[in-house]
Amino acid sequence: WNDSDRVGSDWIETFTRNPDPFELAGMSLCELFVDGFIIIRNYSRHSTTQPTIHHPEIHHTQRRDHTRKAQMTDTNNAPRPTKLAHVVIRSARFDESVKWWSTVLCAHPVHESESLSFLTYDDEHHRIAILANPGLGDDARSNAGLEHVAFTYGSLDDLVTTYERLRDLGITPVLPLNHGMTLSLYYADPDGNQAELQIDLTTPAEAVAFMESDTFKENPVGIVFDPEEMARQHRSGEPVTALSVYGPET
Repeated sequence: WNDSDRVGSDWIETFTRNPDPFELAGMSLCELFVDGFIIIRNYSRHSTTQPTIHHPEIHHTQRRDHTRKAQMTDTNNAPRPTKLAHVVIRSARFDESVKWWSTVLCAHPVHESESLSFLTYDDEHHRIAILANPGLGDDARSNAGLEHVAFTYGSLDDLVTTYERLRDLGITPVLPLNHGMTLSLYYADPDGNQAELQIDLTTPAEAVAFMESDTFKENPVGIVFDPEEMARQHRSGEPVTALSVYGPET
């Protein structure tokens, strides 16, 4: 491993010396990637064997075979999550971030402290949690990370009303896109994290068919539209052109 960065090597040492935290967490650990190394462990509650460590330059064949086998694993009968429960955000601007997410989602706190806030907008105990971390830098959006979180509204009128409400508070989209299967408004919070507010334009089956089409293959990103024009057309009863315009990127 890269010894100049002791995080990876220290972690491996700790794991090798003391696997108990994983046992306590009830984890069955098959493979971890740390600093370019693959740690492979067939771990059971009563196991005392140590992990084996392979470097990809030496054991690239085993890594490829292991990945290929993982991809071939049959998941047809595997349990699946029943829902996406919540998202947790680390924030360097805690108060601003809590206010922003509360405003955008019409959410209220279930629990709050000086460094942690749990917000919800429905019957779930929390949908967004925000952790204060003043030492963090700005989200440069050039680093690996979560691109955005999307929230679906029930109708075009709900989306337009939300757009107008936020616009009047000085919160405007950083990017409006017709994705073909959704009409979406992207907003950025005080730390640069993005929230997509959308409506469905198709049924789930139609959306899948569209995403498998040549049209989507030519432009999987979407078409930019004018949200102000969308709102004006909707309020005046005109056809909303943003709902129907889709094609190759221009």
